[in-house]
Amino acid sequence: MSEENFEPLTAQLGVPGTSYKIQLGLINDQWASRLVKGNSVLASNVYELDEGESSPNINYIVGWVLQTSAIPNINPHQVMKSAQALMNQAKQKMQQRASGGPPSQSTPIAATREALSEEEKRKMFQERMKARQEGQFQVESQASGTKRTLPTIPSATPSTQTKSSQAQPAISNAANAPQGDKSHFCPYCGKDLEWKYCPYCGKKLT
Repeated sequence: MSEENFEPLTAQLGVPGTSYKIQLGLINDQWASRLVKGNSVLASNVYELDEGESSPNINYIVGWVLQTSAIPNINPHQVMKSAQALMNQAKQKMQQRASGGPPSQSTPIAATREALSEEEKRKMFQERMKARQEGQFQVESQASGTKRTLPTIPSATPSTQTKSSQAQPAISNAANAPQGDKSHFCPYCGKDLEWKYCPYCGKKLT
């Protein structure tokens, strides 16, 4: 079967853990698959559709790959995942052909999603950093705008000084107060030294 008649509907998608690649397409308007290793096409297969089917059964593709590949311990689950991804691409291509739309470039879906996710992550990170900087600026602005002078607690020193200043006049007044009659008693024997009468003549002294 000539490979020149193969019309690819998908890109070549590798089977994880192997050096093989699978590709789906059309040969003479019939669904076909081919197994590729490096730049060499190892084998091709055309699928006959059952009545009412628009695409071949995935199990047929997986079985053909397992029979054609030379790896004895190839994982059927990995082959199934690759075949399902290729079938989704092929169906989209067939729908575009039916609707007359322009054929899309055969870009692997996984690679496209990965590129989009990385771009979205980068934008989300930039938005978060911008929002964080704006929030920090607002907090600093509010903190600088709401500064106020707290009331100071009066110290006890002025009142103490006032009390002492008030007490000083009292003390000075007491010191300057007029003294009464001086004591006329002897500081040693306690006898009265104020004589009202003369001890010699007995007359009252004025």
